[in-house]
Amino acid sequence: MIDKLAEHYGALVRQHGDSVRSCQYGSEESQLFRFNQLLKIADLEGAAILDIGCGRGDLYRHIKEAGFQITYTGIDLVEEVLHIARQKYGNARFFKHDIIAEPLEESFDYVFLNGVFNNNFYNSQAELDDYMRSLLVAGFKHCRKGMAFNLISSYVNFADEEMAYHDPVELLRFCIEKLGRKVSLFHHYERCDVAIFVYK
Repeated sequence: MIDKLAEHYGALVRQHGDSVRSCQYGSEESQLFRFNQLLKIADLEGAAILDIGCGRGDLYRHIKEAGFQITYTGIDLVEEVLHIARQKYGNARFFKHDIIAEPLEESFDYVFLNGVFNNNFYNSQAELDDYMRSLLVAGFKHCRKGMAFNLISSYVNFADEEMAYHDPVELLRFCIEKLGRKVSLFHHYERCDVAIFVYK
């Protein structure tokens, strides 16, 4: 399944190059809208950030343009897109890494996962849920203050079979029971989007 994700996004990079379409966004406006929602987690001034599934590193650029001085680490499964990120943002750190298979030897103030749970490369809903929960647990272990992530709600009128949908009620329960009790959930703030903040 991880191999399928890497293959999918690698193909997008080879097709679209340095474009938001390489990270499966229809437009820069769509990408920025979701970034802005995630940045509401806290005042990020001086924060150490880990961006899981960082793609081209555009979240780094957006945080900097918002006026925050940060230290940033981006990890991804796709070397092609990391190559673009390193060329664009020399002051940030980017490397290929599977955080479920191998935890990092450091912690960060905030962990972000943007668009990581949107693809349906799974044999069943159970496999999809297991991967998402494993990644959330792995990410939360590396944050000192909080973690922000987004997904597509299962409460929709129309579903695309290539996209992955998640029950926000079950996910909220999982976050409270397995991660931390300080949780904020924003449902359908744009179409069927969900953003969740979990704090230490």
